[in-house]
Amino acid sequence: MNKFSILKKLIVIEGPVRVFLMVCTGVISGVTGIGLMGAAAWIISYAALQPPLYALTLGITCVRFFGLSRAAGRYLMRLYSHGVAFRCYEKIQLMVYRTVCRTLPLKTVLVRQGQYLKQLSTDAETLRDFYLRWLLPVMSTGLLTLCLMTWLYSISPFAACLVGFLWGIHVILPAVMVSAPNADNEGGVYRDVLLEGTSGRDELLLSGHIDKFMNRLHDEACQYGVSQEKQQLSQDISVTVLDIIRQVVFVIYLVLLVQAVGMGVLEPRWLAVWLLLLLGLYGEFAELSMAAVQFHGACKAAEHVLVDKEHSSSLPETALEIDHQQPFLQAREISFAYVPGLPVFAPLSFELQQGDALAVRGDSGCGKTTLAQLLLRFWPVDSGELLLWGQPYDKWPVEKLRSCFSGALQPCHIFSDSVRDNFTRLHPEITDECIWQALDTAQLGHIVRQFPHKLDEVMGDNGRRLSGGQRSRLLTALALVSEAPCLILDEPTDGLDAATGSQLIDAILAHVNNTGKTLIVITHDEEVAAKLPARIWLQ
Repeated sequence: MNKFSILKKLIVIEGPVRVFLMVCTGVISGVTGIGLMGAAAWIISYAALQPPLYALTLGITCVRFFGLSRAAGRYLMRLYSHGVAFRCYEKIQLMVYRTVCRTLPLKTVLVRQGQYLKQLSTDAETLRDFYLRWLLPVMSTGLLTLCLMTWLYSISPFAACLVGFLWGIHVILPAVMVSAPNADNEGGVYRDVLLEGTSGRDELLLSGHIDKFMNRLHDEACQYGVSQEKQQLSQDISVTVLDIIRQVVFVIYLVLLVQAVGMGVLEPRWLAVWLLLLLGLYGEFAELSMAAVQFHGACKAAEHVLVDKEHSSSLPETALEIDHQQPFLQAREISFAYVPGLPVFAPLSFELQQGDALAVRGDSGCGKTTLAQLLLRFWPVDSGELLLWGQPYDKWPVEKLRSCFSGALQPCHIFSDSVRDNFTRLHPEITDECIWQALDTAQLGHIVRQFPHKLDEVMGDNGRRLSGGQRSRLLTALALVSEAPCLILDEPTDGLDAATGSQLIDAILAHVNNTGKTLIVITHDEEVAAKLPARIWLQ
């Protein structure tokens, strides 16, 4: 995606009309500031000719007007532009959330997932600032320059072109000389090494490898510092070159205006006005030198947020011909590997009719949870084929496919608010009666009834007020209330004693028999697996 397409997408997010109004507020703010300097220059130069006092009335009025409106214009510009930026930020955050929902979990597990989320959240903030630090200053100063050029063209066409050149060089030169902030990449590596070493400090000390780690940390810090120095040097060179260009342009501009005065095209009293108008425009150009950095960063961020990644799931629009006479779920010689060449389990095949119950067993690390995530299409299978009601997985829109499943996988998150809140987040219209039924089926209802606030009891961060077994049963209850035709439970008896675990499985089987749901239970417990009519063993 080229930079023009990215710019177009960012404008469309908020809407061209609102973006145009934002730029207009920037123009109003700039006009009041430049107008104040021009009006003051006109009074001073005209007063030197000692005209009648009434002849200065218009200039005095303009100074008062621009002086009062300058503060109002700047306030209006900041109020409206920040409103636009934060509305866009809200929309971009929702886009980030949808991207995360489509792409997580990653094969590179939790550490890289944390980096991925941090990168996306940082990108959202960069795109928010794009409206304030690039789009607004570049567009508003561009319109101010165009207005000044149009007015100046009848006096000196060369001077008008010089002003246009000055705006263009302030936009183009920093964009060419200043690259995107690549130091963030080196900084991310440095922080990763630092945090990793801090977490494993005791192990490094005991093993005697602390010096080796410190050398590595020093190398990463040096690379980070060199990258920052290069970036800062480019910015300093750009600012210096622009300062020199401004001084040269000002001298040439002055010579051209003096020539216009000598030719009788410009009155002498207007010479100071035009000089101060240019100086006022210089003040507006001050933000443009840093706008290039923001533009490069926004383009790079947009590629992460606005462009589908290669591992993103596609959403086909073709209509599905679902045949409910076909088996509900089929797996044909499927396999999957986190690392190429090292499959998690041997090629696997099975078939489930609607209403069947299947136990998935295997040794620790054999891929039981991975299988559940493949069934939910968190990742595509590497080989083989998964079918739902006779249709291959890749023909199903992701959201529609996942709506056919409800599950409690490891690890799942419990929100810190109340028990009721955890249910209503997933099912906003759910009644208390349905919540209690799910809790009773999950063998947790009697415990919740003992809480002082019952369903309004606060769970704490990720359910920390619950024991391991209680937490597992709450996740099971959350899965049970869904109307999805298939229920997937990952170690539902984890943390439970044998009697409670047996009661839980019996209640779940009764629930799926009454509702006609398909059940898949991932377990290492032989007694639990024995209660289900069908079983497979992963190798």
